[in-house]
Amino acid sequence: MNNSTNDSQMDSYKLYSPAKVSEASPALPTSSLSPIKVPPENFTCGGCKNVIKDKYMLEGNNQYWHEDCLQCVCCRCRLGEVGNTFYFKKNMTLCQRDYMRLFGVSGTCTSCKKHINAYDYVMWSKNNVYHLECFCCSMCNQRFCVGDKYFEKDGKIICFNDYQKNVIEKVESDEEDDEDIETSSISTVHNEYNCVRIIYSL
Repeated sequence: MNNSTNDSQMDSYKLYSPAKVSEASPALPTSSLSPIKVPPENFTCGGCKNVIKDKYMLEGNNQYWHEDCLQCVCCRCRLGEVGNTFYFKKNMTLCQRDYMRLFGVSGTCTSCKKHINAYDYVMWSKNNVYHLECFCCSMCNQRFCVGDKYFEKDGKIICFNDYQKNVIEKVESDEEDDEDIETSSISTVHNEYNCVRIIYSL
């Protein structure tokens, strides 16, 4: 897939109170924020480069931001008001709409051969990438959950049950017809399953 992950990234922001950041964990959830008096701290804004003295601040792209400074460089929308993700590419901070307008699609699904948008959730299997809805058994259309075993053969995803029923039985029947097939190939095939671990976002 031709995706320039080196110079492009999607990030999410978090809303913090500067005092809470200095006291506790950096994974403070938004819902636990409460209005507090902020002591002077040295949190520098990633946008204006001034010290943040506001009651709340945003964190994204490994920087802290004033709420007014974390904006899309194209449409100037405040990214804290349009969702919890933004894109950073070529030193530009972008909302999802402008990122898609400027940089378009990010690849092609191995299964359906259609474009994958940069903000779509995808599944990776080895070097192949799939739309989430396309990542299912090519024989029975079973959807996979985290922890499910599957096999990949010629870019097609096959669930564990169909693989055992169709592929292994075919190999075993072919083996009876052809004495040149080594039995070790069957045991090797058995060990080449994959396990669904996580859903990725480009």
